Amino acid sequence: MKVPDEPIILDTRDVVSTRRFQFWRDFLARRLMAMAMWSSHQPDYIGRIEIHGLDNACMVFADGDSCASVRGTQELAVAAHETPDWLLMRANVSTHIEHCGNHSELKPGDLILIDTRQPYERSDSRVDFTILAMSDFLLRDWRTVFEAHAGHCFSSEKEWAKPLSGLLAGVSPKLMCSIGTHPVLRAMFTRNLVFMLVQMLLHESAGGERDMEAGTHTEQARINLYNLMLLWIRDHHDDPQLTAAHLAQAFGVSLRYVHKLFSTYSEGRKFLAYLQHTRLEHAARLLGSRAEVGASISDISWRCGFADTSSFGRLFKRNYGITPGAYRTLQLSADLQSTDSQ
Repeated sequence: MKVPDEPIILDTRDVVSTRRFQFWRDFLARRLMAMAMWSSHQPDYIGRIEIHGLDNACMVFADGDSCASVRGTQELAVAAHETPDWLLMRANVSTHIEHCGNHSELKPGDLILIDTRQPYERSDSRVDFTILAMSDFLLRDWRTVFEAHAGHCFSSEKEWAKPLSGLLAGVSPKLMCSIGTHPVLRAMFTRNLVFMLVQMLLHESAGGERDMEAGTHTEQARINLYNLMLLWIRDHHDDPQLTAAHLAQAFGVSLRYVHKLFSTYSEGRKFLAYLQHTRLEHAARLLGSRAEVGASISDISWRCGFADTSSFGRLFKRNYGITPGAYRTLQLSADLQSTDSQ
């Protein structure tokens, strides 16, 4: 996915009237978004797209006359490398979208998640969307969550969709121009948007606490929820204060239900054991990295979520058979020998 350094504005009114729809269809739709498009407003089509770069993401404002669009097998085969992997689209007008087996009637304010590598079709309606375009790299720890919700419509009246929809509604091109000039603001804004989006998907996965604990969810739904919890732990294990209670709160279930899922699906490994295992794996990667050779053992232990260096050392030796310092020496020595042999 190519992220622009400066805002990109593409407006059919900058083209002679007889070629406006051709510009929208052939350049914007076909080349930029790898979509086929048609409209009853040919040839004098009015449309505008404004793209603002974020961190491994873009904010896109799309507005235009009524048209229909499709991304089928032919378009997917020639999709450009610069095309984003995921789109979170906020519909500002009513429209109908078919994607990943879902037929969604979107009302103004509703959100839909689009996997650009899957077929997509939008019925003939006015173009008016605010879009967060994202790369797989940005969402690498949450890809399975996103895949599970591709094509789903999220009503703007729902708990987590409502504030996210409201935030996207309040974002303007002028605000994006201001954010875009500050790298720190760009990074913070991107992280906050993705955080809200992930929370919305996680809550959608978990459903209501009452339904989950009453057993009305299917076995597969409980397995999916457990796997999502493992992903969440991977993304938050560096917090020394992390507990099972935080996990329960993040997914909208009770602490008792969290422990029940782990006892059922983790082959005897409890929440704390999985958390420690994840932290130790992270520490082992850092200790074996030449890029981290200047970092102290205590610094690495803290970055991996261990509040106490002594406890980290005991746990590491219990799991790896040697101290963290000895492990680092062994790994870096092996890495150096491998480099020399090449």
